[in-house]
Amino acid sequence: MDNTSRRSGGGGTGIEERRRQNRDAAARHRVRQQKRLEELTYREVLLKQRLGELQGEVEALKKQREGLRVPCQDPFTATILEMISSASALHDNLSQTSQESEQNIHELKRLARVIINRHKEPSKRRTANREPAYLE
Repeated sequence: MDNTSRRSGGGGTGIEERRRQNRDAAARHRVRQQKRLEELTYREVLLKQRLGELQGEVEALKKQREGLRVPCQDPFTATILEMISSASALHDNLSQTSQESEQNIHELKRLARVIINRHKEPSKRRTANREPAYLE
């Protein structure tokens, strides 16, 4: 007896034995794949069920949140918030006043230049009457 006939129980050639082994391996593989598919299907069902439960919880939490009110503030916090608001308004007013003051200063400087330039020009009256400049 050769090695192949001993492995197969003496009834076939090496090629037939190999084919039988391949068929058995393929059958085992199909069984494993089927079990894996069944496990995945079961997990999918469980996960879909859990997803439905979680969506229900989310909706319940949304409804709870809609019913909640912001808690009333204590007097200290209300006072601090009012002070912050007042300080912010004061800052805005001071900024606006500062800008207006700068505009007024620029306008006054412009007017001063106009007055100085007019004073430097010979007056029409002086040139018309030909008064000496030292008499002004």
